[in-house]
Amino acid sequence: MFDHKPTKILTANKINILAIWLVIGSILFYSASKYPLQETFKTVYSHIPGWIEPDDDVGRDIFDLINSRGFEYESHFVETVDGYILQLVRLVNPFTKYNQTRYRPVILSHGVECTGSEFLINNPGYLNSDGTYLEWDENDNLINGSEKITNTLGFTLCSYGYDVWLVNFRGTIYSLNHTKLDINDPEYWRFSMDEMVNIDLPLMIDYILATTTSDTLTYIGHSQSNILMLALMSENDHYQQLVKPFIALSPTWHLTNVRSNLVFFNLFEPYLKLSPGPLVFHDMKTVRSVLSTLCSNRMIRWICYQIYDMSVGYQPSDIRLDRFPVHIYNIPSGASNDNAIHHMQTWRTGRVSHYDHGLEKNLLLYNQSEPPLYNVSRINSAHMAFFQASHDRISSIEGNIQLKQQLSTPLLEDYVINRTDFDHMSFVWSKHAGILVNEKILQLLSLYENDNQTC
Repeated sequence: MFDHKPTKILTANKINILAIWLVIGSILFYSASKYPLQETFKTVYSHIPGWIEPDDDVGRDIFDLINSRGFEYESHFVETVDGYILQLVRLVNPFTKYNQTRYRPVILSHGVECTGSEFLINNPGYLNSDGTYLEWDENDNLINGSEKITNTLGFTLCSYGYDVWLVNFRGTIYSLNHTKLDINDPEYWRFSMDEMVNIDLPLMIDYILATTTSDTLTYIGHSQSNILMLALMSENDHYQQLVKPFIALSPTWHLTNVRSNLVFFNLFEPYLKLSPGPLVFHDMKTVRSVLSTLCSNRMIRWICYQIYDMSVGYQPSDIRLDRFPVHIYNIPSGASNDNAIHHMQTWRTGRVSHYDHGLEKNLLLYNQSEPPLYNVSRINSAHMAFFQASHDRISSIEGNIQLKQQLSTPLLEDYVINRTDFDHMSFVWSKHAGILVNEKILQLLSLYENDNQTC
C-alpha cells in the first residue's frame, strides 16, 4: 500500500522563509494588481542594494524568445468544440526550412502553469548560418551544437531538423481567447484536466497531423502533459497508433511520496471550489513582471530560490541561478482552479480519475457515485519511454513503479537519472540537460527516422 500523505519537509527556517515570502508576495501582488506600475516598481527597486540587471530574456514572450535566437515561427490556431481558441507555435529553422519535414513532427507539451516557452529558456544562444544552434553556459563558454548536444530542448530539436510544435493548453497566456467567454467570466475557467484530455489534446494532435500530412508524430511531455497523454491513450486506442514515440519527462501519474510544498495547496481546496477562476491572477503579465523583478536582487533571490526549490526542485549545482528571473517570468502562465483541484483529488485519493464533481453531479455525468478511473492497463503501445529522476520531488520512483506495473506492455525505454540535484524542472532547465536528457531523446528519435518520412 502506498502512502499518499505529504512527507514532512518544512524545517523551522524554511517556514520562516515561507512566511517572509508570503508577506512580501502578498503586498507586491496586491499593489501590482491595483496599481499596474511595473516600470515604476522596477525603477525604485533597482536602487536597492543587491540589484542585478535582469537577463535580456526577462520580458520576452515566446515569439520574442524564438526571434532572439535566430529562429522563425508560425502561429496556428484551433477552435475547440466548447469555444476555446488554442495557439500552437511551430518552430522554423530558416536555414533548413525547406528540408524541415524530413522527420515526423514533434510536439513539446508543457506542465501546469507553464507554456511552450518552458522548452526555450534553458540557455541563451543563437542559430548559426549553417543551421547549427550554439549556446552559452553560465561561464559564457560556447556550446557548439555540432560538437555537443545543447541544453535547450526546443531549439536543439529544431536545429537537428525536427518539425517542432509548441502546444499551449486552454487557460494559458497564449491560449486565452474564446468565441463567447471573457477571461473575467468565471465560466471561462470551468475546466479541469478532463477537458484537456478529451478536447484539447486530440484536437491539437489531429490538426498537426493534417497540417504536416504525417501519419504519426512524436509527443514529448513534461509533468502534467504526461498525465494528459496517458489518460487520452487509456480512453482512446486511436491515439496509441498515432503517437510514436511518446516520451514522458517526469511521468507524474501516481502522486506517491510527494516531497513538495505544493501538497499544501490541499488546504486551499475549499476556497478554490467557491467559484471557477484562474489559479493565480487574471493579469499574469503583471504578476510575472513583479516576481522576476523582485527575484533579480541577489539579497532576495535566495528566498525566491528556496521557495521554488521546495516546490519543484531548483538546485544551483544543476540549474543556472542567473536564469532564475527568466524562469519566474515564464511561470506562472495560467491554469484554472479546477485544474489544481483535480491534481489535489489525485494526490488525496491515490486514484487518477475523471474530475470529482460530488455525488449528485457524478451520478448525472458518469452514472455512478465516484468518477471513473483513467485505466492505463488499456494502453498497449510499445512506443513509450519514461524519463525519471531518483530525486524528483513530485514524480517519485515509487509512483512510477506502480504505473509501470499497471501498463500492459514493457516500455521502449525506462530511463532513470540518478543525481541528487536533478529534480522536477531539471528535465528542461538543467545545466546538464544536453547530455542527460536531450542526447537520449535524439537517440530514441533516431529509431524512427526512416519511419513515415514525409519527403
